[in-house]
Amino acid sequence: MLASPDQQISLTDPDSRSMPTSGRGSGVVGYNVQVAVDTEHHLIVAHEVTNSGSDRAQLANMAKQAKGVLKTETLEAVADRGYFSSPEILACHEAGITVTLPKPQTSGAAAVSLYERGRRQAPTALLDHSLSKLFAQIPMHDRARAADYTMGA
Repeated sequence: MLASPDQQISLTDPDSRSMPTSGRGSGVVGYNVQVAVDTEHHLIVAHEVTNSGSDRAQLANMAKQAKGVLKTETLEAVADRGYFSSPEILACHEAGITVTLPKPQTSGAAAVSLYERGRRQAPTALLDHSLSKLFAQIPMHDRARAADYTMGA
């Protein structure tokens, strides 16, 4: 074990590594597989297997591989929020790759959903919810009450 570069060994698969997961103090022994799919033909155009537990450093590499395989000057890449990384987005931009992905939720606060228990919330309900959170925070409520919007109207 000490002879291996990262001092890990798996008796069932010597190439796998312990990768941290989103749970605190948890991990999984395995691989992280990345794929790039051509949205027109729905075919995998590039893939890579890594021992990195995070997708954050994978976006530019996979997008550049896909661009090379597709032999195109520009590329539009779409990914989930797990790939959000400013240096990766910049590297894509410099390579002629336009990236579309949501920012990660870093505040720990749950996002307000338009859908709750299978029913769409009315926009006024969302506004009521947002304003109630604002009123609870700081003296901004004095300015908000002076606005034309009346809660629940």
